[in-house]
Amino acid sequence: MNPIYLHLVLNHFPVIGVLLATILLAIGLWWKSHEIEAVAGLALLLLSGMTIPVYLSGDASEHAAERLAEVAGPLLHEHEEAAEIALIAACSTATLALVHLVLLRRRSAAARKMTVVLLLAGLFTTATLLRAAQLGGQARHPEIRGPNAAIQAIGEDEDAD
Repeated sequence: MNPIYLHLVLNHFPVIGVLLATILLAIGLWWKSHEIEAVAGLALLLLSGMTIPVYLSGDASEHAAERLAEVAGPLLHEHEEAAEIALIAACSTATLALVHLVLLRRRSAAARKMTVVLLLAGLFTTATLLRAAQLGGQARHPEIRGPNAAIQAIGEDEDAD
């Protein structure tokens, strides 16, 4: 298994998982269900923590991807910068999720407020993860960079023939 493949396999878990866990947390908040909030908090803790191996595999993946002709180097650098922000956001969310779980366990009056804070953190983390994923996809796939990039990529393919 090469570094690029490992990175591609791992990166979907936090991107999709944090989004789903955040939605589940919103449902728990709406229904006033501490059980659903606890499950969502645990999911946010684990899935946000999963950004660490994704980020670490991205460094090795970057070095391998830079050697591929079809990879846009500047976009790869933007992807890495966006991934750093996503990593910080995700680690912060994981920490908040841990505090949230402790407050729920202790049946603290602050647990409800912490659920709202965690929900906002989950939304922010989801946005940063989606941005990093979008830039990572664009670095490798010119067809999703926009209409002009797709036309340019088609023209380059015709020139190669």
